[in-house]
Amino acid sequence: MMMMINIEKKDSKEKLIKFIMDKRDIAIEVKNVSFKYHKSNVLQDIHMTVPKRCIYALLGPSGSGKTTLLRLMLGRVKLNHGTIEIFGHNKPGHYNRVIGYMPQSQALSPELTIRETFDYFASLYQLSETKYLEVRDNLKKIFCLPEDEQVVSTLSGGQQKALSLALVFLHSPKLVFLDEPTVGTDPVLGNQIWTFLRKNADNGLTVIIVTHYIQEASLADRIGMMRGGRMIEEGMPKSLYSKYNETNLETIFIHICTQKPTENEIQNEVENTQRKLSIFLPYKRNSIANAINNHLLVVPNSYMRRKSSTIDENQLNVKLNTKSLLWLLFILIRRNIYQFFQSKFISVMVFSPTFCTLLMCIIFKVDMIRLNTAVFNEDVTRQYSQEFQNRVKNFSLYHVNYIQFDSLDEAVDQVRNGHATAAIWFHSNFSSALIKRALAAVNADSNSHDDSVDDSVEDYVEDNEADPMTISNRTLDASTIKLFADNANAIIAQPLLDLFKFGTWELYNQVFRDEGQIAMASPVVVKEVVYADNIIHADFLLPGYIIGFLYLALVTITSQLLIMERNDGFFDRAIVAGAKHSLMFFSHFIANLLFAFFQIVLMFLIGFAWYRMNNFGSYSLMFFLVLMQSASAIMTGLLISATCEVNFSAFFIALSVTLSQLFTSGAFFPIVSFDPLIKFFLSITPIAMPVESLRNVMLRGWNLNHFHVVHGLLANIGTTIVFGLIALYFFKRKS
Repeated sequence: MMMMINIEKKDSKEKLIKFIMDKRDIAIEVKNVSFKYHKSNVLQDIHMTVPKRCIYALLGPSGSGKTTLLRLMLGRVKLNHGTIEIFGHNKPGHYNRVIGYMPQSQALSPELTIRETFDYFASLYQLSETKYLEVRDNLKKIFCLPEDEQVVSTLSGGQQKALSLALVFLHSPKLVFLDEPTVGTDPVLGNQIWTFLRKNADNGLTVIIVTHYIQEASLADRIGMMRGGRMIEEGMPKSLYSKYNETNLETIFIHICTQKPTENEIQNEVENTQRKLSIFLPYKRNSIANAINNHLLVVPNSYMRRKSSTIDENQLNVKLNTKSLLWLLFILIRRNIYQFFQSKFISVMVFSPTFCTLLMCIIFKVDMIRLNTAVFNEDVTRQYSQEFQNRVKNFSLYHVNYIQFDSLDEAVDQVRNGHATAAIWFHSNFSSALIKRALAAVNADSNSHDDSVDDSVEDYVEDNEADPMTISNRTLDASTIKLFADNANAIIAQPLLDLFKFGTWELYNQVFRDEGQIAMASPVVVKEVVYADNIIHADFLLPGYIIGFLYLALVTITSQLLIMERNDGFFDRAIVAGAKHSLMFFSHFIANLLFAFFQIVLMFLIGFAWYRMNNFGSYSLMFFLVLMQSASAIMTGLLISATCEVNFSAFFIALSVTLSQLFTSGAFFPIVSFDPLIKFFLSITPIAMPVESLRNVMLRGWNLNHFHVVHGLLANIGTTIVFGLIALYFFKRKS
C-alpha cells in the first residue's frame, strides 16, 4: 500500500524526515549545530539526518568543517549551540563504546607490533578471547595484513591504513566514523574497503565517511555537501542528479559552490521556498519506483520501520565496573611502558638519574680532594720548609699535591695558567730564620714574667738587632712563606688558605719541640661529633643529587607526554574506545612512577651498596621520601604538559623550572647562610624542603618525629595532589 503526502513549500526538511522515519530508524540527527573556535565560525547552523543501515558521505574541501563535525558527534569537542542525537541520546559520546572510529591520520602507536595493537584495543573493548581471536583473524584476511610480530612503524602507508581500518571493526560496532579512509591506499585496497563497507551496511551497519573525493562520495547512499562551515546540500546521489539535471556529482558541487546565495537563500536553510524538496530513502535503491513531482513524495507505508535493524540497548549502554576500569588502566600503563622502551630519547632520560648518580660517586667518592700547589724552595737546609710540606698535606677533605719548580716564575706561571691552585716560595734562610722568630716569641713571652734574659738567646740575634726580644725585618721576611693564590675558584682556594694557616701553627710547635721548648696546645678541643661523624663531601651531596637528578629527568619527560598524547590520533581513538581522560592521565602518572621506583632502587644500590656512602637513618624512610618527591615531580611535569600547546614551550618551561630549583634549593650547597628573607622563599620551593628532609634522615638519623623531616613529606604530598588536580582539569579542557 502506498500513501501520498502533500508537502507545502514552507515545510522543512526536518519535519518531513521526522514524519517518514520513526526515531528508532535514525542513527544520527544533527539540529541547528554551530561551533566557534576562538572567534572564528567553524560550523554554522548545521542540520543533518543519518538513517540506520546507511553509508553517509560528508563531502567538502579541506577546511570546510567536516572533521570538526565528526568530532562533535563523537563528543570530542563541546557543542556551542544546537543538539546532536546518537541513537536517540542527546549527549554525544555516550555510546562511543559501540562506535568505531578512524581519525584522518593512521592513529596507531608506531612502537607497538600488529599483535600488540590488536590486543590493546581488544582489552579496551573487553572482548572475550574466543571472539577476539576469531574477529582478528577474519579482519587480517579481509585487509591483507602482514605477520603479527611486525612493528607498526615498519609497515607501508597502505598497510598502516588497512590496520587502522581493521581496528574500527574489531568490536563489531553499530556505527562507524571514517575520516578519509581511502587516502593513501591503492585502488585495489580502496575497492576492498568499499565492498566491505557495503556488505556491512546491508547487514545493519551505519557508516559516516568524511572525504574530499567526489567520486568516492558518489558511492554512498546519502551525501552531505559542506563548504565554509555550512551544509550546502544533502540528499541521495540520484536525487541530486535529478534535481540539478546533471549526471556528474562534481559538476553539481561546483554549481552549488559558485552560486551567490543571499542571507535567506543558503542551500541548507530550513525555509527555502525556491528548493524542490526531493528525499530519497537509501534502502530501496532499485526495488521501488519513486514518483516525484514538485510537491509530492510517494512513500511505501511502514517501509522504514520494516527495514530498520533492531539495536540492543544493553549493548549501547555499556557500563564499566571497577574491575573493568582497573583493567583498562593496566592496559594503558602497559602501552606507556612499551612506548618508553621503544623511544630512544625517553629511555636515555629515564636512566639519566642513575647514570648521573654513578658519575657523582666516581668523582666525589674520594677520601681527599686533590689540590695542586707549585713550590719554589730556596731553603738551604730545607729542614722546616720540607717539614711544612709534610705536615700541611692532608686536612679534612683536601690533599695538597706539591709540585717542585726551579724558579719562582715557573711556579707562579702554574697558577697563572690554571694548573695549580696556589704557589708557595720558601726563602733561602727560611729554616734558620724561623728558629730565630719562634725563640724570639718564646723569650718575649718569658721576659714578661722575668726581667733577666738568657744569654743563649743572644746567639740567635743578629748583630744589628739591638734588643734580643725583637727580630729584624730581614728575619721576619726570611721566615715568612710567600703565597700566590688563584682565588677564582674560591670554594677550593679558601680552604687551601685556611689549611696553610693551620699548618703554620703545627710547624711552630715542631720548632718548639726541636729547640727544647714546650709546644703550645690548641685552645679548641672537639668533645663530640653530634651528627655525621667521619663523612666526606660526597655524603653531603648525595641526597641533593638523588632528588635533583630525578626532578630534572621526570619533569622534563612528563612535560612532553600529554602534548604528544593530544596530538596523536591514537589518543582520540582510545578515548572513543572507552579510555577516559582520567584513565589516560593516571596511566602516565603511574607508568612514570614505576620507572621512578626502579631508578630509586638503582640509585640507592649504587650509592649505599656499591660505594658505601654513610647513612645514619632509615633506608625505608629515605626511599619513601624520594618516591614522594618523584610523584611531585611527575605531577609538575604533567601540569606543564596539560597547560602548554606545543612541545617546545613545555620543554623550555620545564628546563626553567628545574634548573632554577636545582641551583636555589640547597640540593648542591647549603642555603643556611643566606639572608633570612631569601632563605624563607627558597626553602618553600618544591624540592628545597624534600632535600632538607632527606639530608636530615641520612646524615642526622632523624625520623618522622622531627618537623624538618615531616615538612618535606607534606610538601611533596601537597604539590602532588594540587598539581595533579589542576593538570587533570586542563588536560580534559584542552583535549
